[in-house]
Amino acid sequence: MDDRTKYIAILCGEFNDGFQPLTRAKFWSLYHQYDDSITNLITSDEEIIQTLMMRSGSVAFKLEELKQKGIEVTSFFDDNYPKKIKSKLGDKCPPLLYFCGDTSINQFKFVGYVGSRTINDKDIAWVEQMINLNMGKGFCIVSGGAKGIDITSSRYTLKKNGYVVEYLADGIETKIKDKKVIGLLVY
Repeated sequence: MDDRTKYIAILCGEFNDGFQPLTRAKFWSLYHQYDDSITNLITSDEEIIQTLMMRSGSVAFKLEELKQKGIEVTSFFDDNYPKKIKSKLGDKCPPLLYFCGDTSINQFKFVGYVGSRTINDKDIAWVEQMINLNMGKGFCIVSGGAKGIDITSSRYTLKKNGYVVEYLADGIETKIKDKKVIGLLVY
């Protein structure tokens, strides 16, 4: 992990440690204010930065704990940060992402599946048909991992030996404990 990523984890990481991390917008604002330099930012006199830097030891411990569970972090500085997200969103991209699995699949083409949380057999049949069509055209699947269409598309794709990326709003630690997911992770 790049040292700059460690600093971004200290400044922006959500670790339920009593500190309020920087929001995406606040991080980018301060980062640009300090000449697009993490070094300049972390050595600034900004009170919020100095307060967050006090948690560096606990964040290092938490990052190691997450790594033991198979969860890692990446920042926009890292080669494995999704290039499409960075190029499309620019300063609107999250400075830090949590992930598990093989990030190299981010180079593939994806089609997204999101929809109702309450689905029926007709919905499932349509999703499976569309996934077969899209996988036949070389697409991988991306979803938000919510119950309903999202999780149905992910599970069906994995069952068909396809690749899936799920961008979860939260709950990655819970997700990777799911026995249906554990055996399907690609590292």
